[in-house]
Amino acid sequence: MAHSTTRAKGIVRTRIAAFAIVMVALLGTTYALMPADLFRSGSPASQAAAKPPLCPGAKQVVARGETKVQLELAPHCVTGTIRVPVGYSFRLEAPGWREWFFWSGDRFRFEDDDAWMGDVPHSVFQLRGKKGQAILFVYPPKE
Repeated sequence: MAHSTTRAKGIVRTRIAAFAIVMVALLGTTYALMPADLFRSGSPASQAAAKPPLCPGAKQVVARGETKVQLELAPHCVTGTIRVPVGYSFRLEAPGWREWFFWSGDRFRFEDDDAWMGDVPHSVFQLRGKKGQAILFVYPPKE
């Protein structure tokens, strides 16, 4: 009789362990499939559309320290790659809509007066937007 009780306990433990593994796998898959922009103020642009070409004369920008960078935006092409140091914050003043292309493939479009982007996926990106001058303000981390 003791042998069958021990065997039954082993079967129950095995089933509990299998159930736990399945639940962890399901939760991990659900988390991995959640959109990264779920709580973002801007709207994700269509991933099906190809990224526009580089604007003629576009140059890379590497922001160092507190700085103000002038950018020329155009709707048909993207700026050179912009790199902001990790931990720094930044904001963009632009004449209208703008679209951010992050190196990771994340892409977000913001319409007029969308002042807050929330947390951005990376500090390496390119921009396009309504034709005109934009200013990128970069701020070092607060101590």
